[in-house]
Amino acid sequence: MKKVKKLIYYALIVVTFVFVGIVVDDCTDDRKEYMIGVSQCYEDDWHDKFNKEVMMMSYLNDSVDVCIKSSCGDSRKQSAQIDSLVNMGVDVLIVVPNDEKDLASAIEKAYDRGIPVVLFEKKIKSGKYTAFIGCSNYNIGKHLGLYIADKLEGKGRVAEICGPKTSKPSKDRHKGFVDALKSYPGVSIVSSEHANWEQDGATKAMERIMERTHDLDYVFAHNDRMAYAAYLAARKAGMNPMPKFVGVDGLMGEHGGVSLVYKGVLDASYLNPTGGEGVMKLAVRILGGEPVKKENTLATAVITKDNAELTTMTMQSMENQRTTLETLHHQVLKYEKYNRAQELFLCMLAMFLIFVIVSAVSVYRAYMEKKKLSVSLSKKNSDLKRLNDEVVELTQSRLAFFTNVSHELRTPLTLIVDPVKQILENSKLDLRTRTLLSIIERNALALQRIVDDIMDFRKIQSGKMELKLKSFDLVESLKQ
Repeated sequence: MKKVKKLIYYALIVVTFVFVGIVVDDCTDDRKEYMIGVSQCYEDDWHDKFNKEVMMMSYLNDSVDVCIKSSCGDSRKQSAQIDSLVNMGVDVLIVVPNDEKDLASAIEKAYDRGIPVVLFEKKIKSGKYTAFIGCSNYNIGKHLGLYIADKLEGKGRVAEICGPKTSKPSKDRHKGFVDALKSYPGVSIVSSEHANWEQDGATKAMERIMERTHDLDYVFAHNDRMAYAAYLAARKAGMNPMPKFVGVDGLMGEHGGVSLVYKGVLDASYLNPTGGEGVMKLAVRILGGEPVKKENTLATAVITKDNAELTTMTMQSMENQRTTLETLHHQVLKYEKYNRAQELFLCMLAMFLIFVIVSAVSVYRAYMEKKKLSVSLSKKNSDLKRLNDEVVELTQSRLAFFTNVSHELRTPLTLIVDPVKQILENSKLDLRTRTLLSIIERNALALQRIVDDIMDFRKIQSGKMELKLKSFDLVESLKQ
């Protein structure tokens, strides 16, 4: 029965600490239900806005967390990052491919492992992806070609600054632009140069164009940064008259397309939505098991002086809302961190209290066991004392008995020994009588010594006799 009680007691302690461990883990665990991995190809204003929109949408969904990795234009690095996100176990993979050919293998591998893949801006040829969302770069080039042709009334000279030669968006924008101008034989593309999407490359491309001719009506650049760089290069070279410049992206900011159009630096910019919000909505629908279209197109528009102010106000309002949301999110994170710290403290306090209670129970239990043992030992000691007293009493009785007997025997023995000695002194005794009397004397003396020894032991026990060490002949004593 005692063993069963002990087992139950220790089992309760183990269960208590397991429960506390679970509570503490729950207090400190802030992981969300889903993880969305984002593989970003580049770091610039346009892609940075995409990242911010993705994060903003994650703030609005309590069950979703986002991990963004950027390859800075390195396809090999982006491929490795996609593999890393897959190995992390992301629930949805969003890819903004740097180069669709170089990344096809990594994207297909993720898709084959059952991970939903959402492509943004560029597609891969195999079709191994769940959904694509983005603008038609061909239509961007075509619409701007038609816009320029309309502004030139079907007659003029145009230069083009494209993106990198290997870039699919750049190829599609160029093709759309060329196809649009085929209907306007009076509009000629006098020069087409490639750059690297950045201002330094566009500056050099514009300088090469100006080395051939200054007779230009329009310059179409494949993004606003390159259009602004071409404008600065033309102004620095003193071109007169200055051509008009057209770009793509339509971002906010001091050097964003919308601001440049509003200031009159650019004649127009084509709104190329960054699409972070749309991509996240698509990903969340996939996580929710809802059906999604494989091909999804984002709405676009041409930004001109006529609508630049309204567009600026709209975008600024959206940016203010995003900033406010981000600020609120950081505040919420701060409060959540503080709340988690409080919860952790309370959990630790609860664990400490439980530990104190368990310890108190253990101490009380040990005290009760000790008390019970003490009572048991006390009872046993009492029994032993009683037995000892009985033994002592019995021993005393026996000693008293032997002492009394010894006293009773001593006088008769003395009366026997003395007469025997006197008879033995008679010389007239025959041999046989003398022998018998000697035997009587010897045994009487032996018995008298025994009685004396008993008396001496009694005196020693009562403290009336002191032992003294003395040498003697053991052999002789034994003979006697």
